[in-house]
Amino acid sequence: MATLTNPPSNFCFLLLLLLAHFNLGKSQLQLNYYSKSCPKAEDIIKQQVTQLYHKHGNTAVSWVRNLFHDCVVQVRNKYPYR
Repeated sequence: MATLTNPPSNFCFLLLLLLAHFNLGKSQLQLNYYSKSCPKAEDIIKQQVTQLYHKHGNTAVSWVRNLFHDCVVQVRNKYPYR
């Protein structure tokens, strides 16, 4: 019979499996999402990410994540009860 040698890591593993099960196939990211409201959005984002990568190297991903979270915060401030 198997024993639990490290309960916290086992719990994390089971939690990840559970979350993966419920989130499977529910991705809301899609290409051309802003094609009608802002046709140049994807080109602008691509250009900015490329500039960040050339300027900051491997830390460009962190910059993109920070920019994304800033956008999410601004949206939530606009609709605080969502």
